[in-house]
Amino acid sequence: MNIFSKRILMSATAVLIASASAWATLRPLPLDTAIHRGTLPNGLTYYVRANNEPAGQVDFYIAQRVGSVNEAESQRGLAHFLEHMCFNGTRHFPENSLIEYLQGLGVKFGANLNAYTSTDETVYNICSVPSGRATALDSCLLILRDWSRDITLDDKDIDEERGVIVGEWRQRHSQASNRLIERAAPRILAGSKYGNRLPIGLMSVVENFPADTLRTFYDRWYHPVNQCVIVVGDINPRHVIDEIERLWADVPLREDARFKPTPLPSNPKPIAVAVNDGEQPTPMLMLYVKHGDLSADSALTIAGLRREVVSSLLTSMLADRLDEIESRADAPFTNLGIGDNTMMLVRSTPALLMRAVARPGRQAEAMSQWATELKRAARLGFAQSELERAKTDFRADEDSRFATRDKVSNTEYARRYVRNFLDGGALPDAIARHKMLRGVLASITTDEVTAYLRSIIRDEDANVTMLAYIPGTDSTANTSIEQSLVDAWTGVDTASLTPWVDKVVDAPLLAKQPKAGKIVKDTAGPYNSRRWKLSNGINVVLMPTDYNPDRVTIQGYSTGGFAAKYDTAMFANYKMANEIIGAGAFGEFNATALRKRLAGTNIKSVIAIDKNEETLGVGTTPASLETAFQVLYLKATGACKDSTAFTAAIENQRVKLEGNRNNITYAMADSIHSNVFRDHPLERKLRATDLKDVDYDKIMQLYHERFDDMGDFTFYIVGKFDIDSIRPLVCRYLASLPSGARAKHPEKEGDVGLGYVRGQVTKVLHHPAEVKQAICYTFYNNDSHWDINSMVAGRALGSVAGDMLRKELREARGWTYGVKTHIGIPSHINGDGREYFIMPVYVRVAPENAKETMNIVDCIVKSLCDPANISQDAVDQARSYMLKNWDEAQRDNGYWMSVLRGIDFYGQDLNAGFPATVKAMTPQSLAEWAKSVIPTANRLQLTMMPD
Repeated sequence: MNIFSKRILMSATAVLIASASAWATLRPLPLDTAIHRGTLPNGLTYYVRANNEPAGQVDFYIAQRVGSVNEAESQRGLAHFLEHMCFNGTRHFPENSLIEYLQGLGVKFGANLNAYTSTDETVYNICSVPSGRATALDSCLLILRDWSRDITLDDKDIDEERGVIVGEWRQRHSQASNRLIERAAPRILAGSKYGNRLPIGLMSVVENFPADTLRTFYDRWYHPVNQCVIVVGDINPRHVIDEIERLWADVPLREDARFKPTPLPSNPKPIAVAVNDGEQPTPMLMLYVKHGDLSADSALTIAGLRREVVSSLLTSMLADRLDEIESRADAPFTNLGIGDNTMMLVRSTPALLMRAVARPGRQAEAMSQWATELKRAARLGFAQSELERAKTDFRADEDSRFATRDKVSNTEYARRYVRNFLDGGALPDAIARHKMLRGVLASITTDEVTAYLRSIIRDEDANVTMLAYIPGTDSTANTSIEQSLVDAWTGVDTASLTPWVDKVVDAPLLAKQPKAGKIVKDTAGPYNSRRWKLSNGINVVLMPTDYNPDRVTIQGYSTGGFAAKYDTAMFANYKMANEIIGAGAFGEFNATALRKRLAGTNIKSVIAIDKNEETLGVGTTPASLETAFQVLYLKATGACKDSTAFTAAIENQRVKLEGNRNNITYAMADSIHSNVFRDHPLERKLRATDLKDVDYDKIMQLYHERFDDMGDFTFYIVGKFDIDSIRPLVCRYLASLPSGARAKHPEKEGDVGLGYVRGQVTKVLHHPAEVKQAICYTFYNNDSHWDINSMVAGRALGSVAGDMLRKELREARGWTYGVKTHIGIPSHINGDGREYFIMPVYVRVAPENAKETMNIVDCIVKSLCDPANISQDAVDQARSYMLKNWDEAQRDNGYWMSVLRGIDFYGQDLNAGFPATVKAMTPQSLAEWAKSVIPTANRLQLTMMPD
């Protein structure tokens, strides 16, 4: 570590431990006793934990301190290539049998079985493995052992995977942001290997490396000293540890294989880099300020927790200030994010970071605003009211985390242990952590947070890195843009800065409490639910659960939406209504003031108008339940115009839409919507030229038309609450909502002529594109029935078809990285009562393979009508996955809300008959259902070719 980093580290450490006694600071926090952590003689680390969320499942991970920075120049891309090969044959699972075996257990490739490669880490996971068969759990450990040292790396398999990697490169590089980071990284990360080691690598290497080069890389780095096995779930920890010790006992220690990351060099003066791309939709601006961190030993102590809290409070307060600036109509940036994490691509280097969309031509102005606020805070500190609000939010989040400590999923625990292995830090038990964090939080002062910021934002402006993504291909102005960013950062007159004024609206959410209504009817419902009829006509369905002990969801629906008074001239208003209403004011509060007012409540609300319905909802904790009801009432009755927010929303949308014109993926999405829905205005994509037609008054009129009479609403309340305690809240805040004729005469769905493409349509479109790839899209639709048989058959066939397409297009031919498809049974897309079968298939391939890809897709889809083409193994795999997901859904509040609404809206209970219907599936029954929809289906084939 360089001298500058040491100086920051010493300063930051002094700040973080200032209010803790020296002996406590030096004592490592005890490890959670539920975690069995150890290291074998050969260096392998393991974390093992018994857990029962979800019940009857186990997650397996193997994390490696290996990534693209381990590659030599001639090996660029091999770390990522090796990740792919782990699924293409190992000692005990040759060829593709690993995927087939796990899918037979209900572990789906992609969803539950996956991996990723970064610059200095590679992580593999096998998640949601049913624990009923002990042999299956032992087999999953055997798979981790194979990945560790026994991947086959057969010449033929390697050659077949080259095309898949190229397909992934093609898909990733079709996004301008990935091309831009590749161009910028060598300068942003100058003096470091990281700048020239993006994980995807060089295709010149991928397509041509000798197979022995990959084997050499594997043997050099894949050793236990760089590896960690993590197993969490319904297990016997002692048995798992014994198996780990047995399976890795024959692997010797190789100290020379240990990966030692090198820190990123400091930069004594600010660095600014501007890069261009013709398909970049909007100007993007990023700021990284590198800084030091606690030592590995200090991170294990109370100082590590204190650092976590101080960092969180700092970014929360800075975000509050910058959000307020962003909400101004003339703000030079939008969509801002801020964090205190790590430097781009470099896990070992901490950095304060900011990212936002800049208004075109105003990058320097945006950077000046950021620099001003960071330096203002570092120089003058924060107001006590800002700190108290940040503390309130932090405390609420921590209390929620503590309340749900017994509901932490296997995957969440496993990912924590992955990060702990890779990044270090303490792992105390939940009770000890909660107690310590609350004590630390109470003792932190504004001076301490400011001191930490001063250790990052320093007078000499060192370790500051700025990056701008510029739309267009003209790079002649880049040098001047870079200099303007440096000048913006260094040009802040810190001596003239004045303290930030924290503006707070100190008023009740509701100026006047509504007059309570009554419950006029109380009946029992399915699944231990209750159904209340309120005096204003509103229905309320309540289902208390303890699946998430710190969450209650309230969601209301009403038929109507845009279709109630459909007018094609309102197209732009329909498209922007939800954004404009949501960004506006409610009662005395604009969006910023309301966010501040709700600090510490964990309340998330939504108000929306769609084609055929309007919705109003809120999610909250039991402790904030009455406040959540007040927010619900406020959103339903108190929407007001905020011209500043309206102007900002329109301009933000204009920047986004104008930039999308040059993006081939957006152009394809626009074409898909236009063709699938036969150019219906409600499904057409918004364009920049439409924004002139957005009328705030008409949007507010639409809001009042949909919410001034809520008599036909039905609200669903699911979560942790007591029926008797919630009764007065429902009477005061729901039974008092405005009601009129709809209470006795509920609105019906309007027929606006919305439907899917008819006939057999084939189109080939062209669009300029830097990466030469074709996007192949097929869409099938037909009339069907929304019932349990169709839902189950459709879901299973969609899974079977996806696997068949993956095997043919990816594994057999190497033409694509992946295939996206499913089968859905949508209902009520229009007011005509029709129900449909739909099946979209989306594939990216090289242009020369586009035509044949379309033929293969059509051939495989049509082959589903013959049971001979649907193997019993494929049906069994789909069945295992569906039953496992159904079982897990039984403990999910969102699932039960959808079940209850399905019973009301569709008149069918899709939960009760689901297991029996899934168990009864056969190749013959699926093929019979396919024959009812596929042979006569309408079909759209769209191919987007690059110019």
